[in-house]
Amino acid sequence: MNRYPAWMYALVIGIVAVGALLALPNAFGTVPALQVARTDGVSLNASMVERFRDMLSEESFTPEAAYLDNGRVVMRFDTVEHQLQASDTLRNKVGEDYAVALTLASRSPGWVRELGLDPMSLGLALRGGVYFLYEVDMEAAIRKRLEMYVEDFE
Repeated sequence: MNRYPAWMYALVIGIVAVGALLALPNAFGTVPALQVARTDGVSLNASMVERFRDMLSEESFTPEAAYLDNGRVVMRFDTVEHQLQASDTLRNKVGEDYAVALTLASRSPGWVRELGLDPMSLGLALRGGVYFLYEVDMEAAIRKRLEMYVEDFE
């Protein structure tokens, strides 16, 4: 029977526990959110979180959660419809001094964010790729090709 020293078992358990803690934010998933930042790049403070929340509560929109993240206010909503309505409301109320962007935010609880743990961001390939639709002006393309032929023959 293979027997290992106790410190090896403790090391393996410790590594698995740290790995599980670092992977924890990925388990919560994402929700629709708004991200509000100043257009001049100045970081926002905690009082702005309450100010934006009050602006939305006047219009009967209550975010699921609102917090400060890297100098930007992030407000999470339960549905995309609420996110879009809140976005329109905030854009009308804050004017040109603030940029309001639609985004997806992690559903991680506050204590996970306070530990500095962020979910792994997935690229386009892992989210299902990207679909481009190109439209070609056929008349202009044919005309351009004919002009190239005329120049070649000359």
